[in-house]
Amino acid sequence: MSVRSFSDAARNCMNGSTARGVRYASSVAANKSGRPEHGEQIYVYNHLQTNQVVYSLTKSLKNNASLAQLPYNGKKTVPAALRKDHWSPLALITFPPGTSAAGLTAYQKLREYRKLHELSWDPSSPVFQDKDGKPLNRILRGRKLNDQKANSVADIAAVLESIREGNEKIGLKGIGEGKNVEVKWRDLNDAEWAEKWSEAVVHDVWEWRENNREPEKVRPYDRMIAKHAEEETQSAAAAAEEQKQQQQEQQQQPTEQKEPAVGEETVTQWQWETDGKTPEERKREKRIQHLALMERLKGTHQSYTPRGKWKHESAPAPAPTPTSAASEPAPPKPTKAERHAAHLALMASLKGTQQVYPNRGKNANRTPYEAPKKKKSAPAAAEESAAEVPVAATVPTPALSKKAERHARHVALMESLRGTQQVYPPGEKAERRRAKMES
Repeated sequence: MSVRSFSDAARNCMNGSTARGVRYASSVAANKSGRPEHGEQIYVYNHLQTNQVVYSLTKSLKNNASLAQLPYNGKKTVPAALRKDHWSPLALITFPPGTSAAGLTAYQKLREYRKLHELSWDPSSPVFQDKDGKPLNRILRGRKLNDQKANSVADIAAVLESIREGNEKIGLKGIGEGKNVEVKWRDLNDAEWAEKWSEAVVHDVWEWRENNREPEKVRPYDRMIAKHAEEETQSAAAAAEEQKQQQQEQQQQPTEQKEPAVGEETVTQWQWETDGKTPEERKREKRIQHLALMERLKGTHQSYTPRGKWKHESAPAPAPTPTSAASEPAPPKPTKAERHAAHLALMASLKGTQQVYPNRGKNANRTPYEAPKKKKSAPAAAEESAAEVPVAATVPTPALSKKAERHARHVALMESLRGTQQVYPPGEKAERRRAKMES
């Protein structure tokens, strides 16, 4: 049997106590400095899509241990593997040093309560019914059961409510008087899911690092934001320095070279002193001139050309057109109703004939198309000329139909009422209906 020498035993000793590795030493692992014991910290993670909650005693999630906490609430409710990009930190519960046993019992109760929420639910609850009172289908019911974020926050508040004294009925150990439990939240608004919190609970914000291996490494986006902020600070400092130099140069210049700047208020004051009118009186005078010009142009074909600022004192009166007594008055132009009536009469006269409606405008001088005539033999031409009898070319002008006459009268009446305040007279049917209602 090999026996260790005194030097080997001395090498494995520290401060007079036997270190781990020596035979018959304590089986409890030595705690590393600055690291909490097992059970003093409980990490709570939340799924970003389904709001499922997972509790962990370590900072990093383990695949098998995390999936074992998720119950089967239907098809596709439990993922095949754990995706760390889908899980976000929700809270961190830190117990006082030396109270790891209380932390382990709290961890056990949190998992038991979460299991009760997911397995002992009431089907008649309105949460699991639609608007008509019918039970939800399999997919919607699974989503409701997976959403345990609010229940988990309420469970944390219930477990920590009696954490100082403990609760022997449920096997919860206490931490003792004068000690507090710290709960750090990724978002402080999540703490409002619970109705009340114990006095032994202290809330804080959880500063989470996305890169734990290289915490001091800056992301490209953060680097760009910091660069922009630094550039803005430098530009602001340069502008302030330039403004300071300009002020110093102005102070060094002699006072004789400085001339007072003439502003709009000074110009207005000078104009006021020259004509003796205030700006309000001058504005009112321009308004009166504008109204007078508009009244003068009323009823004429002239338009109000000047716009914006006034560039004239008064508008010139329209020059009268020279009229000679010897010149004959021009015939009045036909109204729209007369032109329409003539059009209807012409259309009615051409109805049933082979004549074409006369061209107007650009097509007025266009010659009508004539198909080429076929040459006939001499005996056939002689027979046709003998059979022809001269007839007076008179085109009958048939009378207008009743509908055309009513339409012509309607158009003429509308044209005569244009520009007046008279009302279009009601027809015979309207008169009969009105008389019937009055009777």
